[in-house]
Amino acid sequence: MFQSHLVWGKGSSADSGRKSTSGESVFSRTHQTKSLFAVSPVNFDYFSSGPGVDFSLMKYGSQEHIEKFADKLVSLIYRDHGEDLSSHPDDWVIVSPAYLRLPTSAALLTESVGNRFKARFGVTLKNVSLKRRTTNSIDFGSLQNISQRESHIKGNFYYEGPDLKGKKLLFIEDALVSGTHYIESQRALTQVAGVSHEHIFGYFLVNVEQAGAENPDFSLEAAINHMYIPKDNPEILKNLMLNKSNKVTPRVLKYIFSSSDFTGYFCEQLPYRPLSKIYAASLLDGFDQLEPFRGMVARIKSCTEEKLRELKQEEAVHSLVQVNEKNFAALHEKNISHDKFSGPVSLSSCIPC
Repeated sequence: MFQSHLVWGKGSSADSGRKSTSGESVFSRTHQTKSLFAVSPVNFDYFSSGPGVDFSLMKYGSQEHIEKFADKLVSLIYRDHGEDLSSHPDDWVIVSPAYLRLPTSAALLTESVGNRFKARFGVTLKNVSLKRRTTNSIDFGSLQNISQRESHIKGNFYYEGPDLKGKKLLFIEDALVSGTHYIESQRALTQVAGVSHEHIFGYFLVNVEQAGAENPDFSLEAAINHMYIPKDNPEILKNLMLNKSNKVTPRVLKYIFSSSDFTGYFCEQLPYRPLSKIYAASLLDGFDQLEPFRGMVARIKSCTEEKLRELKQEEAVHSLVQVNEKNFAALHEKNISHDKFSGPVSLSSCIPC
């Protein structure tokens, strides 16, 4: 069920933003927002029985679920703006939430939204992204205080890319909780020359409602994020990583590096290729420079190198077997009988010099 422009109570601390001189909120949690699902303590059980599981998988890089939700968002956006999007596609730009270098699940969702627009409606939209100046080791969903959330991201977002003057911006995000990410994104976008605040439209998968709450409870965010990927069961994430179409996101890395036991588990359980993806992703976003993760990144590096050596040995043996199979086949085709040999044929005797 689609839920549109879902708001928190007027004057709520959760809807705080930069104020104009008249006191009107300029950057707010509710600025032109729409979402697929409204989640609250009242309907949480219903959400967790179906859509919540899919959402959790999407958050951990499941390509199947990223595309599934992108398709639903495209339907919602097209219902609102389809005529203008079809007639004037150059007037519109899809904007990804900020990330450093390694795309988040929301950034992957944004990319998929653009692909689905083209596939379904033949509409090609420019896709751009906000950028982060720094990353950190914090699981943002674990922060239960508005001021803590604001302090972690204030001034951290910026835009650098194609000209956005006069464009209408479709800002895509997976969840709207405290609103601090969306407010900071509005601030960063309006600092770009020619961008009008009224031309920013926010589309979200989930709106975690706290109607009228002066002291909102953000625990639902963590519950949703870990609905299918529990903090105490790494096997589910391991299985996701074994699927080569799924992506390594910052959330995946923070899960793997959340404890040395988890890091050891993934080192032991994953083969070379998914391990190498994890190691490369950790370097891309500077996890090797973050103190809580530095030692665990080094451990993943060591495991990756060891798995590579094992893989090369296996490939060498496999190549040797293939060479000998071809040589035996050649001997058979030439009708060389076994009695021409003084002894049994060994593998080494069939390896070309």
